[in-house]
Amino acid sequence: MAKELQELMDRNRKFAQRVFPLHCDDPKAPLHHLIKEVKETIDELEADNLDMEKVLFEYADCLILLVGSAVRIGITAEELIKYSMEKMTINEKRDWGKPDKNGVYSHKKNQNG
Repeated sequence: MAKELQELMDRNRKFAQRVFPLHCDDPKAPLHHLIKEVKETIDELEADNLDMEKVLFEYADCLILLVGSAVRIGITAEELIKYSMEKMTINEKRDWGKPDKNGVYSHKKNQNG
């Protein structure tokens, strides 16, 4: 799986250099765009008639932007997967509070990580 993710990241990097030359090295630019795409994904999930193809494309947009930011600062797919797994281990050990109105839970702040 790391191989396929790295291929996506490398392809994303080449695309950004070709299409967005003024900001192809800025890791913040795709994250700002990601905020818009996350909102679009939420909108698709809240639609009366869930269209899974649209939802999948919105998730794909989010993934592309996230890894596009990571590759711009030299993060590899292997590192991204490794640290994501480590972070899951940390999260699994945390105590979590109650959800907010959107279903968002936060870990109790006296914990590291």
